[in-house]
Amino acid sequence: ALPRDPLFAQIRRRHTHKGAYDGTRAVPAPVWRAFEAGATGHGLMAGSVDTPDRMAALRRITRDAFETEILTPRTYLESARLMRIGPAEIEQHRDGVPLMGTAVRLMASVGAFDRFEVPRRDSSNYRQTMALWSRFESGSGYFWIASRDDSRAAQIESGRAYVRAHLHATAAGVDMHPLSQALQEFAEVRPQYDALRSLLGFSGSTATVQMLARVGFGRDAEGPAPRRELAQLLRS
Repeated sequence: ALPRDPLFAQIRRRHTHKGAYDGTRAVPAPVWRAFEAGATGHGLMAGSVDTPDRMAALRRITRDAFETEILTPRTYLESARLMRIGPAEIEQHRDGVPLMGTAVRLMASVGAFDRFEVPRRDSSNYRQTMALWSRFESGSGYFWIASRDDSRAAQIESGRAYVRAHLHATAAGVDMHPLSQALQEFAEVRPQYDALRSLLGFSGSTATVQMLARVGFGRDAEGPAPRRELAQLLRS
């Protein structure tokens, strides 16, 4: 007899758009409010960054965090082990980091791209990898979620709040893409995490920034990523 949540209809439609966004379109104010209400209703803090100067600062932070991740061997290799290059690998594994770019696929086919080669600042691998990041700097703003502590309960509630925000976005025809690089816990990225906390007004507090996502309208239609069958994820 319980009424069905209106967001239920968006569950199978929700997916992460990782392409370029149209930065000329503004996200409607009611959509931002729906994001924040879904988080604050569960005891969390949430907000948006959508003014040009703050967006530019946040883009620098996320870019620096990504650069740190790919130049740090152990963190780069975590992603490299999950790279799926081309449709055959993507269909075989149905997880990880799919790479469908023509240049990467061509180079990999002739042995000119080694996914396990840790980038150096003076390498073509570095330049190509950083070029891929540029599309992640497009969008109409950013949405963030923070908790007052970093307990397991706060982490779970943050995940739930993010999914509800993404369902609201889907219902409104808005795209959303989480950017976790500046939120990671390895020592080398600490300067970017501290800069992010400062930008969001959390310097000197015990709050933990749990989620950060860019928000906007994808320039091109992009379908959901492949997923493994449920049976592959269960142990009996």
